This record gives sequence, C-alpha cells and structure tokens, in this order.
Amino acid sequence: MCELSNVRHIMNSLQHKCSLKVKQGLNSKRKLKSRAQRKFLTSQDVVEKREI
Repeated sequence: MCELSNVRHIMNSLQHKCSLKVKQGLNSKRKLKSRAQRKFLTSQDVVEKREI
C-alpha cells in the first residue's frame, strides 16, 4: 500500500512538471505570436502611409 501511494505521488509530480512545461511552451508561443502580429501591424501601417 505504501509503495502504491509512492508511485501515485511520483506520477502526480511528473504530470505536474509536464503541465508546467506545456504551459510555458504555450506562453512563449503566445509571446512570439503577439510579437509577429505587432510587426505585421507596423508593416501594414507603413504600407498605408506610403499609399497616402
């Protein structure tokens, strides 16, 4: 019984670490996306100014 609970504890900690890594990955992707959108928007602004 003690071993079983220990295994469960290890599994839980592993899952927690994995979910943290996934969250960090999503956050960095989101940051990259927003940065790319910002660049895109600024380039669009430049194009619009040129057209005017």
